[in-house]
Amino acid sequence: MSVSISILLKKNKVNRNGEYPIYIRVTKDRVSRFITTGICVEESQWDEKQKKVKKGYPNSVRVNHLISQKSLEVQAKH
Repeated sequence: MSVSISILLKKNKVNRNGEYPIYIRVTKDRVSRFITTGICVEESQWDEKQKKVKKGYPNSVRVNHLISQKSLEVQAKH
């Protein structure tokens, strides 16, 4: 039972401010489940390669830390 966890920007869901939500995708036994982080950013402020918020985003260090904490919580549950 292998579990794969990845962080992604859902580009098909945009809010009124033109921001996209950040989700954690958990894949277990070929079944994917999406967990929201509650954080939304503009596409230009998201680094797709490193899966982090860019430094130009306000409180980017805090937001990236929050994302990694939530990812670790999900990983600990599975």
